[in-house]
Amino acid sequence: MPITQLNSKKGLSRTIGQLSGLFTALLEDSERNDRAFDWGIILTAYNKGPLQVQATFSNDLQTKENPFLGSLLFCQNTEPFNKMEEKQRVISLHFKTDHITDTSRAAYETLRNTHKTELAGIIRQVLINRNHFKTWWEEFEKAIADLNPIDERRILENHALVLAFHRLFCSCFGIDQDEAVLQFFAEICRKKCISSAVRQTTIADHFFELLDTIEEDKAVGTWHTDKKRDGFTSTYHELKISFATRGSVCR
Repeated sequence: MPITQLNSKKGLSRTIGQLSGLFTALLEDSERNDRAFDWGIILTAYNKGPLQVQATFSNDLQTKENPFLGSLLFCQNTEPFNKMEEKQRVISLHFKTDHITDTSRAAYETLRNTHKTELAGIIRQVLINRNHFKTWWEEFEKAIADLNPIDERRILENHALVLAFHRLFCSCFGIDQDEAVLQFFAEICRKKCISSAVRQTTIADHFFELLDTIEEDKAVGTWHTDKKRDGFTSTYHELKISFATRGSVCR
């Protein structure tokens, strides 16, 4: 589903709430369009909160909740998440190349021409073998141990959950597990910890960074005493900073 201003936020949230145990693909919102999508859903839905709460047509205080029972899949050229809380709640996978190649185009056409009933068959196979996946917690704990040490617990558990399901899926259908998968998950997990720790700088951050670069002999502290109308005096400290530029002094 494309994220455009033509879609209403209520309609998008209701569409997401229609699926249980499946992904809802949200496409092409590289500029973080807040009018088309409520990005706060990432925070509340991750904590099992409802997508939407509505008042019912009744004389009492009844409400109706639109639950979130699936997952969100963002397919975009530029990652739109700019807050630490948002970055820690998602798993970021990037393409090896920025542009479409003949190989990637052929793979896309193959998937596009595959009938939906055939693609949905994998879900049916998983449900038939659901008993095999009941041991997911043991595999989840093992994946956490394999990915450690990771400081951010939320990032660790997100990646460990996907890794655990991958291992269960391969063991269920007799697929050889490549050790490179574990190395890949460990690498993107570490990169997520670094990228989520970096926040956008503000004007105040830039100001204090400049203060750290000033030499102590160029920063002069002076005290001023002002007498107020009520007879009391107050003292404040003013920091005067002098910058020497091209032989002239600016104060």
